[in-house]
Order: sequence, then C-alpha cells, then structure tokens
Amino acid sequence: MKRLMYIVIIGLFLIGCGGNSSQQEESVDLPNISAIQGKVKSANRIFRSLDCGKGEDCTENDNSNNNNNNNNNSNPNSKDDFFAHWVTLYLNGNSAKAYVKQKYQGTREEKAYPEVGIFLSKDSICTVSDMFLNKAESSLSTKDTSDSENINLNIPSKVNSGTWYFCAIADYHNKYIENNELNNADILQVVDGEVMHPEGEYFRIKASYEEDVFTVTIQSQNTSDKKYIDYSYDNNRWEYLGYIVGKDGRFLTNHSATFKIKDSDKHNKIYFRANYPIRSGVTATSNIFTLEYGNNNTEVSEKDKILTRTNNVSWGYYTDKMNTRWYISLANSSKKVTVYSLMPIKNSTAGWGVVGKNIAQVNLDKNTISIDNIPINTDDKYEIKYSDDSLNETITSNRLQSDIKKIRNSTVNIKWWFFSVEKNWYIINKNGDLYRFASKVVTDNGIKSEEYDWQKVDLEGAVPTFFVEDGVKKFRF
Repeated sequence: MKRLMYIVIIGLFLIGCGGNSSQQEESVDLPNISAIQGKVKSANRIFRSLDCGKGEDCTENDNSNNNNNNNNNSNPNSKDDFFAHWVTLYLNGNSAKAYVKQKYQGTREEKAYPEVGIFLSKDSICTVSDMFLNKAESSLSTKDTSDSENINLNIPSKVNSGTWYFCAIADYHNKYIENNELNNADILQVVDGEVMHPEGEYFRIKASYEEDVFTVTIQSQNTSDKKYIDYSYDNNRWEYLGYIVGKDGRFLTNHSATFKIKDSDKHNKIYFRANYPIRSGVTATSNIFTLEYGNNNTEVSEKDKILTRTNNVSWGYYTDKMNTRWYISLANSSKKVTVYSLMPIKNSTAGWGVVGKNIAQVNLDKNTISIDNIPINTDDKYEIKYSDDSLNETITSNRLQSDIKKIRNSTVNIKWWFFSVEKNWYIINKNGDLYRFASKVVTDNGIKSEEYDWQKVDLEGAVPTFFVEDGVKKFRF
C-alpha cells in the first residue's frame, strides 16, 4: 500500500554529503556534533500527510498495480476498454468541482455502467490506495462512448500548499474485465493551489541571492526546453544574462542555474525575466521577478537571513523510543539511509558510530524514520566516522551493541533538523526553536579542552512551515 530537549546539545558543523544506491555503502561526510546523552522529554507533534483512511499507513509496498485498482487483469479477448480523461478542476478552499470524462472503446452494444473514482495522491503514481474523494457512474457502449461527469469534492486544505495529484480512475472497482487494465487513469497536477492542466502552458521565473551568487529558477510546463534570461537594475534597460535548459512536459518542473552579475555589488535590487521563442518573430515572456538582496554596505541580520529564505534541511536527529541515545541519518527519502549513533569527540571532532548501513527509510512528510532489523556484530568491531575522514577508525568493543538493540525494528519521530545558512550551521524543531553552533575552550584542573555550545537564536515567535519539494525537506516562515 502507498505513502505512507529537555536536552543539552553541545556540538555541530556540517559538510557536504553524497550517496550510492541502497545496495552499496552510503558515502557521506558526517556532521560534527556532540551531545550529553541522557533521558529527554519528548514534545512530539504528529506530522501527517493526507490520511489514506482511518489510521492507515500511506506507504506503498507494491508498485506493480500502479494506475489500476488491482494487478493487471487485462484480457486481450475482452471487448471492453475504459479510460478517463480530465477536462478541468476548479478549487475553492476545501472544496472542488471535477470535470472528468469516462470513455469507452470496444464493441459492446449493451450499456456498461462503470464508475470513475477521483483520488488524491502526493506523487504521480496513481492507485486506488490513494485518498478517495468521490465517484460517478457512466453509461457507456459503442453508441455512447463518452460521458462527462461533474463531481463535487471535499479536499484537505493542504492541497493549497505544495504539489499534489488528482487521479481519475475509470472502472476503479474493476467491475469489467478489459483488454487493457493499465490505461484507466488520468492525472492532474496541482501546485500551491494552482491547477496545471496537461494541455496548458505555465512559465514563471524567480531568483534568490547568497554570497554574491544569484540562483535563477524557471518554473514551466509544456514549454520549450531552452529559456533565455535577462536582467535589469531599473526594470527598463535589460541585458542578457544566460539561459537555462531543462525538459518539462505535462507536469510542472523547476530548473535552476547560478550566475554572478556585473556591478551587482553597487545595487540592492535587481529584476529578472525569461523568454523562449514560439515561432519566427514571436516569443513567450515570463513574469518579471523583483529581487531585493542588499549590497555590500547593507548588513542583513542573521535572523532576517533565516526568516526571508527557504531553507533545505540536511540531516534528521532522533532518539530511540526510550529517549536514551541520539542518532542521525540523512534527510533522504528516495533510498535506504545509514543510521549513526553519537560517539566521543576525538581531536575536537565528534564521532558517529555506524549502527547499520542503508537500513532505514525516512518519511519526510510524516517526519519519521523506520529502522529495519539490524543484526548484532558478533566480532564486536564497529566503525567510527568523523567529518574529518582522516580520523576515521575501526574499534573493537561491544559499545555499539546496546545502540543497535535500542533502535532496530522501530519507527521513531525525527525531533530536530540540521540546516546551514552561509557558513553557519543550525538546528531547528517544529516549534521554531533555533540554535546556532558555536565552540568554546574550557579549563578543568589546569587542562584545557574544547567543548561545543549551542547559542539560541531568537526568532521572536516565528514558527516554520515544513514541506517537501522535489524530494527535499524544506521550511520557510
């Protein structure tokens, strides 16, 4: 089926990461974090994606039946073939009206009465395991090959934010045997409450700025692959900047490129637009995007930097169910990830013990991580990895065995997320509690040692909104 402190923390810096397939060892540089291990109180909030039903898990363990409500029961001898076609969809708050055609091809002379079902999905794989919204019956035969259905829908308010897919599935009960059971579904994408019609065009530009680099993003659907970008400091005299190449089709896509722009340090506002040729002498032009970014003489506060941008998270930080040990994994839901547990500092660098390689699945929508069974390492050898990989070592000790026992075969909540802004690293939770990494030197009986400290950043009550976009966990205020 488908889709589905009180704590004292004293350390972090994070550097880049990478990975291989789920069958290979995850290749990753680890964050440098230290924390006091002890029992903590959990202030859990349930993050849910759309319910698939009362208490049902929305994860999918069988992709063989996509775009059909059962396994492929096609029978080439059948005289029937039903399919659906989206006409349009109108959204109005928590309600919607769907206009769908249920169609027929075949030799049936007597009428069939299949039902077309409307479902809501978080991805473009459409099945009856998705959230059911409503249905309608059609009378179809060779004398009436198409029925237009107007269907009223109640939808969650979440559809007005993020990317969703409305699925129309013809004969979704599999009442009739068809010669092709795999062509029953048609999908309509909705992005931030705006319907992306398959036959329509969508073309917009946006930009961001960080450390003298401008990132320009083209959002488009059903447009030319190559877009040309212009910029202006006065919204009048335009200059060519460059181009972005990226294929799109019936679904909305985002394609980005980075640029350094001449004399940008002398300004604090810049305008962007994009265009592409339709035919000789005719071009399509995007919106004009205004970016206020400040100049070298304008100091943007740390708080404003965080509050005015969309931030990508890199790692999830979580404990076992008894809240006795801290673990970390990449915020990646596309493959199995490695579980690490917190280990002692070495040469001022925090270590992470490899609890299990590629054995956990992160659910970015629900903010959970599910850990598979992890066998005990009988030779008591385990790896400790550091952000400085020259310090990596293999230890012979049974120290990691208890970490394995605490976390294996469990699903736990991810409590904090790590992210960076420019050269600083932070952790944040769902309530907007934010800490910046810092270090300090302490002296104990004449012996100096470095400890790690977290400094609270006051966001004056701002609460983040977390969301997932193109498989990346993000948040904004």
